[in-house]
Amino acid sequence: MNSFGGFTCYMVSKLFLSEIVHGKLKDQFQGISSKVNEHSDNLFFYLTFLRIFPGSPNWLMNISFAHIEAIKPYQVFFSIFIGLMPWNFFTCQGGQILSEIKSKSDVIKPETYMQLIGFAVVCLIPPLIKKFFIKEKAKVE
Repeated sequence: MNSFGGFTCYMVSKLFLSEIVHGKLKDQFQGISSKVNEHSDNLFFYLTFLRIFPGSPNWLMNISFAHIEAIKPYQVFFSIFIGLMPWNFFTCQGGQILSEIKSKSDVIKPETYMQLIGFAVVCLIPPLIKKFFIKEKAKVE
């Protein structure tokens, strides 16, 4: 489904968003376009790399790739299809882990509560020290 969603975004951009891409997103578009042109000899692998790499703005790629002539629609579709597979795998794996949780005690154990209490107490130390020193200072004066 990611492939169809991303490709639909690509097509909508190609048909309706040219003015926005070349106007409001001009700086981002120029950066992406120059990088794509640098890697034109291995374009499919570069596009797939961008999809897999954490933090890549998939929404911006879906919108801007439609306006770079070197990129063909089939390259976009298959780079989304292959490039987002690892992310789909991690998402499914996370869902499986979450499905195994039956109660709050599966996540938060007594040791965890004690650690949280310890951190909370540590946060009280500076105000208590400050309060102690203010009282001592008041007694001295």
